[in-house]
Amino acid sequence: MSKNSNKARISTFILLSVVMLITFAVYTLCVAVVDVQPIGPNKGPSATLVGFAEINGNFRDAIGHNFTLKKISDILGYLAIATAGGFGILGLVQLIKRKDLKKVDGDLYILLGFYVLIGMAYLLFEKLVINYRPIVMDGGVEPSYPSSHTVLAITFLYAAIIMLRRRVKDSQKMTVISIVLLVMMLAIILLRLFSGVHWLTDIIGGVILSVLLISIYNLAMAIYTAKVEG
Repeated sequence: MSKNSNKARISTFILLSVVMLITFAVYTLCVAVVDVQPIGPNKGPSATLVGFAEINGNFRDAIGHNFTLKKISDILGYLAIATAGGFGILGLVQLIKRKDLKKVDGDLYILLGFYVLIGMAYLLFEKLVINYRPIVMDGGVEPSYPSSHTVLAITFLYAAIIMLRRRVKDSQKMTVISIVLLVMMLAIILLRLFSGVHWLTDIIGGVILSVLLISIYNLAMAIYTAKVEG
């Protein structure tokens, strides 16, 4: 890839990251202040306030709750997270064989940073509560915005596809792997949506945040590629 192509990719991902950051910030603000009504599970003085109440309430009433779908999405979510363990083992094996941190593949360090960024986003919205779940789980209400399963499904599985493409040389095998991971990604999002444990706006917020995080990841990978190729 030429230097001009690398520069163009870097510029594109910088622009996309900025656009998605603004989009996510504006969307989150709208969820927090637009059509806020006490439609959550808690009533009375401690009523659960929810933004975009009419849209979220109508969707909740239409789909209800299905804990079987939730359990399936949980299992698939664990499989998505397991991809991180796989790449962690790969990095550890490289470190043992090469006996030097600097000789571990650079894209594995970028992936680690990506995981840390995802974790920071998760912790942020555990403290900065925008919405609570539409149902009571484990004896109390829990933060639900954005959908963490949606974020994990999109970010972890997308990164897995990118990392595997750099290592699997058989194009047909890689095509099959990509399809399987993309189907898993879509399944987790849809199962989470129709299980009724999230508001519709939680899922949408999870998708937008995921695109933002992926944009930053792609930017880091483009900078890394440009550095490697000189």
